[in-house]
Amino acid sequence: MTLRKIGLILTTALLLLSGSGCALFQSKKQSAPAPEAQVAVTEVQKAFDAFLMEETRRQLTQDGLTLHFSLTDPSALGIQDVPTTLGSLSEASEIENKQAMEAALNHLQQFDPDTLTPVQQLNYQLLKRDLEQSLAMTRYAPLQFLFEPNQGLISALNQNFLEFRITSEADVQLYLTLLADVERYLNEALTYTQVQAERGYFLQDSALDSTLAEIDRFVEKVDDNVLIVNFAEKLGELEALSADQRQNYADKNEQIMKESYLPSLHHVRDTLEKLRGSAKGQGGLAAAYGEQGQAYYQLLMQSKTAGDQTILELASELESFMLQKLQRMQTLLQQDPQLLDKLENVEFPLTEATTLLQQYQKKMTEIVPEIPQIRYTVSYLDASIASENTIAYYLIPPLDQETENIIKVNPAYQDKAETLWLTLAHEGFPGHCYQHNYFQTTDPHPIRRLLSEIAYTEGWAEIIALEAYRWLGITDEALIEALQINAMYGYYLQCLCDLGVNGLGWSQDDLTGYLSHFGYADAAEQIYLDLIANPGVLLPYGVGEMKIEQLRDQAREALQDQFGLKAFYQVILDQGPRPFAFIEQDIQNWIEETKK
Repeated sequence: MTLRKIGLILTTALLLLSGSGCALFQSKKQSAPAPEAQVAVTEVQKAFDAFLMEETRRQLTQDGLTLHFSLTDPSALGIQDVPTTLGSLSEASEIENKQAMEAALNHLQQFDPDTLTPVQQLNYQLLKRDLEQSLAMTRYAPLQFLFEPNQGLISALNQNFLEFRITSEADVQLYLTLLADVERYLNEALTYTQVQAERGYFLQDSALDSTLAEIDRFVEKVDDNVLIVNFAEKLGELEALSADQRQNYADKNEQIMKESYLPSLHHVRDTLEKLRGSAKGQGGLAAAYGEQGQAYYQLLMQSKTAGDQTILELASELESFMLQKLQRMQTLLQQDPQLLDKLENVEFPLTEATTLLQQYQKKMTEIVPEIPQIRYTVSYLDASIASENTIAYYLIPPLDQETENIIKVNPAYQDKAETLWLTLAHEGFPGHCYQHNYFQTTDPHPIRRLLSEIAYTEGWAEIIALEAYRWLGITDEALIEALQINAMYGYYLQCLCDLGVNGLGWSQDDLTGYLSHFGYADAAEQIYLDLIANPGVLLPYGVGEMKIEQLRDQAREALQDQFGLKAFYQVILDQGPRPFAFIEQDIQNWIEETKK
C-alpha cells in the first residue's frame, strides 16, 4: 500500500555537504492575458476548473495538519468538514486513497486538453504527471520507510507541531486534538513498519542509529521540551484568551506531551530497536533489493529531478557536466596562478540573518523581476529539533495568507558567515521565499500548491543563490566563477555517487574507487552511509541547478548580445514549478520571440 506521510510544510532544507486562481487570493499581479482569456469561458473549461477545485479539496482534507498549514479559512475554498486527525496509515485507508487517485486520474482524462485554455492545459499535464507518479509509487510501498532519519515521521511531526499556526482559540483546540492523536498515528506507523520488517524491508543499522539519535535528542528534555515551551509562548500572544484559559490550555498541552506524545516516541524507539537487523539486503536500493530496488529508485529519481531520464542517461549527463566544470576550473587556475589563494581568502562578513536578508532584497532586483515588498520573519530553531544537516529552511505560508513568510535558522550556524551567506540567499532572497511569492503574484490555481516539482524549486534556489557571491563586492569575474563552481561541485559529485550506490548497486568499495579519482576516497564510508539512509535526497539540488544552468548557457549562446539575465529568469519563474521539458520549451519560445 501507499504510505501517505504527513506532508512536510517546509521547502526541502539546504543540506550541509560532506565535501528543502480564485477569489480566495487578493492583490495579485496578473500575467499578460492569453488571447483566449478575452473570449467567453466554455462550459468544458468551467467544468475543468470545478474538477480542479474538487481535487484540491480532496487532497487538502486528508489530514488536519495539511489543511491547517494550507489554509487559515478552509470555508473560503468550500471546505466545511475540517479533519481533526493526522490521517490514517491503515491498509484500508491506503487502499481507499489509491482508489481515490485512480478515480481522479480517470476523471481528469475525460477532459480533452485541446478544449482547455493554455493555463488549464498546463494544470492538466502537471496533475496527470503527479497522479501517475503517485500511483506508480504504490507498487513500491515496501521500500518506503516511515522512520527514515532527518525526513521521516519523527522529524515531520516535531517540526509541524513546532510551526503550528495559532491565532485563535479554535487553533488551540485543533492543536491539542491533533497532538493527542499522535499516539494512535505512530502506533499505526509501527504496525506497518513491523509488517515491512517481517518481509525483510527495514532500515539498515546506520540509518536506524540516526533515527534513534534523532528521537533521543528530542525526548531528552521533558519539562522544558520545545513543544511545551513553544506552545506556552504562543498562548501568551493570544490576547483573546484570559489568563486562566491560557493556563488551562498550557496544562492540557503539558499533560498530553508527558503522558502521550513523549511516551509514544519512547515506544517508537524501543520498537525500532527490536527490529534492528531485519533488512534482508545491505547497501543501496539496487544492491539490497535487486530489480525491485532499482526500479523504485528510477521512479524516485524521476520524481526528484523533474524528468523522465533513465539512471544511466542522467548519470552520463551529470558526469559530463561535472567534468566540464572541473576542466573550466583548471583553465581559470592556469590563467591566474593566484586564484587558489584568492579562493581561500575570500572574506564573508558575519551579518545577523534579518539584516542580511534585507540587503539581499535590495540587491536581488539587479537579476530578478521586482514584486511587491515581501513580509517575513526570521527565527532560530531549538537545538532539540534542529538536525545537524539542516542549516535553515523556509516555511511556506498558507494559501490565503501569503504574508506569513517564515525563515528558520539553525543556531549552530549563526556564527558561520560563509555558510549563512549562501544559505540565506537560497532559502530567502532571491531563493525559495522570493520564488514562491513571485509565483503567487501570477494568481495560480490552488492545485499548484499540491503539485510541487522539487527539482525546480531547489534548482532555482541553488543557481540564484550563487549570484550572492557578487554581493560580496568582488569584481574579479574569474574568482566569482571559481566560487560558484566550488560551491556546486560537492552536489554534482554526491548526486553521481547516489546514482551509483542506489541506482546501479555500487558497493562501498566501488564508491571508494570512484571517489579516489577526485581525491575523496577518505570520505567514501560516510557518504555511502548517508546515501543508504536517504536515497535521492541531493538530486533536486545538483540536477536541478545543472538543468537550469544548461538552459541559461544555451540561451546565452543563441541570443548573444540579445540575452538578458533578468529576462531569462523571468521565463523560468512565470509558469512556476514544472518539469524541465516544459521549461525547455518555454525557453525555446522565448529565444525565438527575442530574435524577431
